[in-house]
Amino acid sequence: MGTQYQVLIKAEDSADPSCIRTIEDNEALLVRDLSTRATIQIRAQELSLYRHTLFIDGMAYRILHLVRLPSGQSRLSLCGRESR
Repeated sequence: MGTQYQVLIKAEDSADPSCIRTIEDNEALLVRDLSTRATIQIRAQELSLYRHTLFIDGMAYRILHLVRLPSGQSRLSLCGRESR
């Protein structure tokens, strides 16, 4: 098992509450680069709350907090469904 990251996110255009998602370091993510406004694919280990907006199932999420989890930490998803 590789490194995992826990991300606190909030839907960009919604009043819904924030949610937590756990992702693997080598997981491919679709993001919007905030400096260029380009939509690109990166690995989770390259994710930055200052540089990226995260896309999940076609919805844009603002990254509020990003934490690298210790090895062996269990997966957690509080975004309405279990993460892969």
